[in-house]
Amino acid sequence: MIAKTYDRRQASSLIPLLRSLAIELQERAGELQRLEWLQEELSKSERAHHNELAELRAQIACHKLELRRTRHEIEALGCEIEHDGVLMIRIPSHRRSGREGFAWRLDQPNRLTDVADSAA
Repeated sequence: MIAKTYDRRQASSLIPLLRSLAIELQERAGELQRLEWLQEELSKSERAHHNELAELRAQIACHKLELRRTRHEIEALGCEIEHDGVLMIRIPSHRRSGREGFAWRLDQPNRLTDVADSAA
């Protein structure tokens, strides 16, 4: 499979899509965390909350599926997701100096940063 690479203009044009996908990842992950906490609390008295737990399990499964789908969509663009406190997406680039890329961070929504590829 040929790896996708982007120049700065192409990478910049990805920002609106990446922003949308990153927000979806963040919101779903937060909701998943909340639902899993609620499931844990209700499980302490499972008999009294059997129906609620079944509904929660279905919602949790749905959020996990959509999180995987969103990650795959980002990866299909050739990008990588990193999360070290702030969600960052690496966008691959190929320059004469070697394989490098750009980084886009959710907390800096309109800015691309040049980054060296650690695999180079």
